[in-house]
Amino acid sequence: MTSRSATLPSRPDRRDQHGQDSQGGPNPVTGLARYWHATRPQFLTASVVPVVVGTAWGAATAGRFDPLAALLFLIGMMLGHAAGNVINDVCDDISGNDALNDGRITPFTGGSRIIQNGTLSRRAMTWFGAALLAGPAVTALYLVPAFGLPVLLFGLAMAVLVLAYHLPPVKLNHRCLGETVIGLTFGVLPVTMAGWLQAGTWDTDLVLLSLAVALWIANLLLVNEVPDRRADALVAKTTLVVALGARRALVLHAVLSLTALALVVWLAGPAALLPWWAVPVPALLTALAVAAVLRAAPDDRAAMTRAIKATITLHTLASLWLALALIWGS
Repeated sequence: MTSRSATLPSRPDRRDQHGQDSQGGPNPVTGLARYWHATRPQFLTASVVPVVVGTAWGAATAGRFDPLAALLFLIGMMLGHAAGNVINDVCDDISGNDALNDGRITPFTGGSRIIQNGTLSRRAMTWFGAALLAGPAVTALYLVPAFGLPVLLFGLAMAVLVLAYHLPPVKLNHRCLGETVIGLTFGVLPVTMAGWLQAGTWDTDLVLLSLAVALWIANLLLVNEVPDRRADALVAKTTLVVALGARRALVLHAVLSLTALALVVWLAGPAALLPWWAVPVPALLTALAVAAVLRAAPDDRAAMTRAIKATITLHTLASLWLALALIWGS
C-alpha cells in the first residue's frame, strides 16, 4: 500500500478530478453557510422520511395526531443525522479516506469536502459535531417526561449505533455493517418510534413497513459506496462494496429493492395495512431504480450518478407515498 505521506495532497483539495469545485460553485462557502454545508443537507431527507412514515401510521392507527411530539422527534432526528454526517467527515479525514478519494461523485459521495477545502478545520468540525449531538438530548427533555422510558431507550440505542458506526475501536462502517446500521437508524427504529409516539403501540405490520424504508435507505449507502470503493480499500474501510465487488453489490441493491417492494405488496394485500393503490408508485420507482442500477458500469460516472439519483428518488418518493396512503386509506 502506498504510504499516506506520499499519497495525501499537500494543499487543500478544492476541485475534483473533473475540475469542478467540490462545494458546487466557484468559491468555498463562508460564514454560517459553511456549517450548514458541513451537515450535508442534501441527505437530511433521510431523517425526515422515517418520521413522516411512522407518524402517518401512528396517526392513522390512533385516529389523532400529536404535532408537538412529531415535530420534536423530527428535529431530534435531523440534528442527530447532521451530527453523524459531520463526525463521518472528521473520521474520514483522520483516516485519509476523503483526501484519497479521487473517484467521488460530487455532491453525493466522498464527504462534504469542508475539511479538505480548508473551509473548516478538523478541530472546528469535531466541536460542531459534538454540539449537534447535544440537539437530540434537548428535544428529549420534553419527550422523555411526556412519553416515558421507551423514548430514553430509543435515544440511547441511536447514540450507541451512531458512535459505533463512526468511531474506533468499533467502526461498524469499516466491517461490512454500514448498511445494517443505517437501516436500523433511518428505518426500523425511527419509523417504529414515531408510530409509537402517536399511537402508544406498535405491531408486526409497522415493523414490516419500517423494514421497507430500511431497505431503501440501506441501498442509498450501498450505491454511494461504489464510487468510493478504491479510497475505502486504501484505508482498510471494508464496506459491502469493497468486500463483494462493485458488480455484485449493484446486484444486491436490486435484490434489496425488490424485497422492499414485496413488503409493500404484502402490506397492501394479505396484511391490509395499505390500500391497493399504494403499490403502483413504489413498483414504478423500483423498476426505474433497478434498471438504472443494473445498467450502470461501476466506473461510468454518468451512469452511477443516474443510479444514485434513482435510489434517492425511490427512497424518498416511495416512502412519502406510503405515508400518504396510510393517511388517506385509514
